[in-house]
Amino acid sequence: MRRDANKLLKEIVYGSNAKDTDVFANNDLFMPAQTPESAAKLAHILFSTPTSSLNRKLLDIKDCTCAVIKPHAVQSHRVGDIWEAIQSNGFCITAAQAFRLSKVDASEFLEVYKGVLAEYSELISEFTSGPCVALQVTRADTNRDAPRNPGDPSSVQQLFRDIVGPMDPVS
Repeated sequence: MRRDANKLLKEIVYGSNAKDTDVFANNDLFMPAQTPESAAKLAHILFSTPTSSLNRKLLDIKDCTCAVIKPHAVQSHRVGDIWEAIQSNGFCITAAQAFRLSKVDASEFLEVYKGVLAEYSELISEFTSGPCVALQVTRADTNRDAPRNPGDPSSVQQLFRDIVGPMDPVS
């Protein structure tokens, strides 16, 4: 755990100018740990129980999609705005994870765009320029367990694409 992890978390979510915002006020959003030991305990409780019914349910959602918040948006402190926009459009974020991609990982993840997008190398550069946030997104008002074809106009994939628009590799 970084010595300034809570400060960094606050800055990522609220921006560097939000010094008076209390990141600890909303227990639904954050569970910051004050020590490495408490961080390890929280991580174990939250992530190391794949057999718990809650985690199984998250993994079993059939009508969902993946959204990735690109590094430029994370670094511009837009994660909260993006999260809010997703929820205000009737979607539910059921899982999230921050990560950094190596060039090899980014190339593998974006392989379907190789030869299709002229901006492919710029897209690889964007995805490797800093932290990304992956989101599991579903609709708040539908049966998440009902399998749907991604081409189905009522599928989460299609409804989410309708809201976010086409992929834009440079912004």
